[in-house]
Amino acid sequence: MPVHVTADQARAVRDTILGSPLDAARTLYVAGVADETACDIEIDAAAPAGRRVRVRASAHGDGRVLWKTGIPAGLPVYYMDAVHGDLAATEPAFPALVELLTNGKTSRLPTTPPARRSAPSETFVM
Repeated sequence: MPVHVTADQARAVRDTILGSPLDAARTLYVAGVADETACDIEIDAAAPAGRRVRVRASAHGDGRVLWKTGIPAGLPVYYMDAVHGDLAATEPAFPALVELLTNGKTSRLPTTPPARRSAPSETFVM
């Protein structure tokens, strides 16, 4: 049976989640890595039809979420060479994920972001 939620109820849940601190002793973040992550849209009314909307991207994200906006502050972070939607299906990383789940740490994944072709503030057209 579907559950119906009002906008006010949804806002209250969102606010509760946003106001709940993450415990860095019990929480970590596995960030994916992608060559491009959408981060902005440009509209050029003077451009020819079909070329007016451009999506800008950054090389500093997982294909869906930028690292600077998606990774909660204060958590240990590990980087996996997989895009956002493939994190749980990247079999070569399973031993590292098992270590993270059982020990809370691993040496099988880097804890620093991989070198990228541009600075975090630089964007390009997708």
